[in-house]
Amino acid sequence: MAEDGHRRSGEGASPGGGSDVGGSPSSVKALSSWDTAAEFFNYYSSMKDYVDSLVADSVGQHVHRIAATCPSPIVLDVAGGTGWCAIKVAQRFPQAQITATDFSSAMVEFMKRNIKEAGVANIVAKVMDGQDMKEVGDGSVDVLTCNFGINCFQDRARGWREIQRVLRPGGRAVVVTWMTMSPHLLSQEALAKYDEEEKRRGVDVGVDEKKRRAEAMERLMHMIMGLPSREAVTADLASAGCHFSSVEFYEVRHLWEDMPEGDIEKVTSSRGPYFCGVSPGFKDIVAGRDMQLVMSKLDEVMRSRLNEKRKVAVPWKELFTILTK
Repeated sequence: MAEDGHRRSGEGASPGGGSDVGGSPSSVKALSSWDTAAEFFNYYSSMKDYVDSLVADSVGQHVHRIAATCPSPIVLDVAGGTGWCAIKVAQRFPQAQITATDFSSAMVEFMKRNIKEAGVANIVAKVMDGQDMKEVGDGSVDVLTCNFGINCFQDRARGWREIQRVLRPGGRAVVVTWMTMSPHLLSQEALAKYDEEEKRRGVDVGVDEKKRRAEAMERLMHMIMGLPSREAVTADLASAGCHFSSVEFYEVRHLWEDMPEGDIEKVTSSRGPYFCGVSPGFKDIVAGRDMQLVMSKLDEVMRSRLNEKRKVAVPWKELFTILTK
């Protein structure tokens, strides 16, 4: 962060222990999957618009409090995707100096484009792994945001320890995780309908394929629903050896209804981006399945959820964890 004019305190240090996040075969596979997902992820960034606004609200409470003693608060957005959460924060708080990061270079390219189009000048976009933020100095960050990111980390303990390390004393982190399947519910329902169709047709995929599908679903559920409650987050922090002066939780429920009926065909006619592009686990789940039938079932599910506005409606529930160092 220092090379871009952002202050830092001390030199960054990689957290001890853990696996080689950047070089393991599984991390390389995940990185490739997120790179592939970037365009689709950016296209449907409106799915997170409501939550991004709530994150900005939470950040704002802390920014206003420290503004009297720190005229240019340092904000770090971790696993920021294509940048929309950081952009909302930047628009609300032009006095803040924001570094928006993601470990996917493709995501960061979209992030840079979105920042430019939004016309905000107080964001620096960087490729950075939230599990190993060696570029960020100890105690150099006033506010950190991580919106649906840490649940996707292969080593969440390293992620939590990095959050604790980079925050200054009194600094605050706003971390958001899924409490329900939320937008992934569409995919879950489509796959359930697919399995029902296979059973109706008398298709027997064999024991090994059933086992592979079950294991792929289990991995995906672990990623999406790894931190669905305050108890799960509390246990995760304890396991990571992290201690904060305060940990606050609040739950948010809302109805996502941003996909118009006309966009359904864009998704279901593309032969798989919704499943293979949103997150790495979906590619494993749909492997070996008839993609035309999968897309047909996804179309069916989406149309069954059209509301009176002719928009796909899906209930969301998220957990906000506010950590103060």
